[in-house]
Amino acid sequence: MTRTVLFRLSNVKSFDKNSLKERFAKKEFPLPNQDCFMGTTPTDGTVLMNLTAVAGDALDPWDLTRMDLELREQVAVILPWLQREFPEFSEARLVAVAPRIGVRASRNIAGRQLIRCVDIDENRPVSDPVAVGKRSYGEHFVHTFSSPWRKTHTGPQPIPYGALLAAPLQNLAAAGRCIAVETRAVSSIRLMPCCLATGLAAGIAAAMQFPEYNILAEKLLQENCRLH
Repeated sequence: MTRTVLFRLSNVKSFDKNSLKERFAKKEFPLPNQDCFMGTTPTDGTVLMNLTAVAGDALDPWDLTRMDLELREQVAVILPWLQREFPEFSEARLVAVAPRIGVRASRNIAGRQLIRCVDIDENRPVSDPVAVGKRSYGEHFVHTFSSPWRKTHTGPQPIPYGALLAAPLQNLAAAGRCIAVETRAVSSIRLMPCCLATGLAAGIAAAMQFPEYNILAEKLLQENCRLH
């Protein structure tokens, strides 16, 4: 998945996001790796933009630094382009740039159960759900926003207990973006609400010394967790 640096603009005029996305798609963006308008709708003239994008190895500290620098240089290219191409951004001003590069995904554990694209596509039942993800995947591809395998389905996707448990070990649970999920399906579980939910499930499981699923599920329900 692409790596990005968010930046915030002020003095942006109100716009309809769907309409702007359509106009954006007809323009020639000045940088590679971005083919979709990624930004919030204006709130008091302020928007959060996610238009920078770069590919590289997030596990290599030198490459991570290279990407961070490149992304910051992209902001200086994107802002004047927006001002020139869209009337809503003609008077936009840069307010802030994120303090560090955003990495959407890197490594995942070898878990006792793997979340796969086919499971999401076929809406296969999960016998040990501990959190809820989404039934879509394939956003933020390396070279464009949409990947060749992008799929969108309605409804939630349960996340299994087994996807949090490291297969070779008896006392380790993972949470967030590094749980056991097929690489192409990672966007189904990587957003912050999912990370918070799997984090709570993993933490409770560890505190209870990794109980059987029915015992863990009872505790999660007591904590008002949504399992389906």
